[in-house]
Amino acid sequence: GPGTPDMRAAAELRPWLQRSVERCIFSRVGGPLWNLYKATHETEDVQFQGLVTLLAKISDAQLFQALEVRDEFRGPPEFDPTLVGPLPAVSKAKPLEEVMIELDSNPKEEAAPSEMTRSTTVGTEQSSQSQMTRRLESSNFLGYFGLYDRAAAALSQIEVGLNSGQGCSPRQIVEALSLSQLEMKTCAFEASNGQAELHAMDDVMPLFIFVLARSSLMRPFACASFMQDALTEDERLDSEGRAVLLLESAARYITHEWDLSSLGLAERF
Repeated sequence: GPGTPDMRAAAELRPWLQRSVERCIFSRVGGPLWNLYKATHETEDVQFQGLVTLLAKISDAQLFQALEVRDEFRGPPEFDPTLVGPLPAVSKAKPLEEVMIELDSNPKEEAAPSEMTRSTTVGTEQSSQSQMTRRLESSNFLGYFGLYDRAAAALSQIEVGLNSGQGCSPRQIVEALSLSQLEMKTCAFEASNGQAELHAMDDVMPLFIFVLARSSLMRPFACASFMQDALTEDERLDSEGRAVLLLESAARYITHEWDLSSLGLAERF
């Protein structure tokens, strides 16, 4: 009956068994199924790709301004990077395969965002450059350009996994999407120098649009539909559904709603 050791053991094993079954199924049908979603959403995704190509010509500062991103999340004021030498290097997002191994080893525990690694070359000929570099290091400066590179790289891994031919399951892709959004919140916290956190949707949406535009994700509509169709009714109302809806809404804004003429980009696709 309920509450017996066997029942408790079954309840504990259920998440692991579900993941194993899904991996087994999608290792066989994942590739053809993903190709079907790509073909279904080809028109919108191609339109999105054309607009993102145009947005690549616009500086981060201009995009922040156009999207009305809060000043706290824009990082330090813009400056001439040639005055301070190379900017601190940041670690690249982990490949999707590594992320999935971590998630599968502990499905109940949320993975932590990647940590920053810094390497700054201090010039010996100009003392002002050395002083500026040390000051940037001490304030955890991330570099005005590429402030959200880690989040964009993490978001890009979603499509990398689907195109890998390994048959990633929708659940794995949703988890990777959630991790990319967590990485975005970490980047925003670091950009504010620890003074503000990203919570309100009015702040989340503009920043995620920015991250999506700066990522290499080329088929957001196919990805969102692939994930959305696999969610249960309860999951669509939970964090998983909100993560997928955020991706779809950001892609729809860029493709169908954003008037790029204010950025001097009048061409539409």
